[in-house]
Amino acid sequence: GAAARPVTGNEARECRASAAGYDWIVLHPCCQLPGDCGTGAVAEQEYGYYCNSDQSTRMNILLVNPNTTVSMTDRMAIAARAVAAPGVQVTAATAAYGPPSIEGYYDEVFSVPPMLDAVMPLAGSIDGVVLGCFDDTGVDALRTMLDVPVIGICQAAMQTAAILANSFSVVTTLERSVPALEKLALVYGFERRCRKIRAAEVAVLDLEEA
Repeated sequence: GAAARPVTGNEARECRASAAGYDWIVLHPCCQLPGDCGTGAVAEQEYGYYCNSDQSTRMNILLVNPNTTVSMTDRMAIAARAVAAPGVQVTAATAAYGPPSIEGYYDEVFSVPPMLDAVMPLAGSIDGVVLGCFDDTGVDALRTMLDVPVIGICQAAMQTAAILANSFSVVTTLERSVPALEKLALVYGFERRCRKIRAAEVAVLDLEEA
């Protein structure tokens, strides 16, 4: 049969399959039962959705930068593509207007509308979104508008740090960014494990130009 390839959001449907050992799996339209596909289906927890059907296509992950600095987007895209699994395409997008950097609540207010403008025209062709801003700016808005997984890099970093160590600290840019990150640690359930959020007092764009 064909090699296993990711199933896109448009091709897949979710179902409860606790009997199969999964909280959630996805089925290709040709599937009748969990794990029952014409060429054999493989279901993985959370976001590992695979099916051996020839109808499936490669997975397309959108990396969106909610600020307007294209060079920052380009660097993130290079890093993401270097670690992407085989068969995963990383598409990068940058906000067309708004702040050139996001450092705290004030900048966030002006960055969400242009970020949505950049993402929504691509909604039918993506299988997931990575939000390339450590404030996780607009994650909830994107999750409201899309039917694919959306992850912010702050949540991903804290989750990874919690797997690797009993506690961790965050080093950020300016002091005005600290309250937003403290709130995220609380929202994500890491307030006890995130011991300190420190500001280096170096602006985002200064780091970008370094």
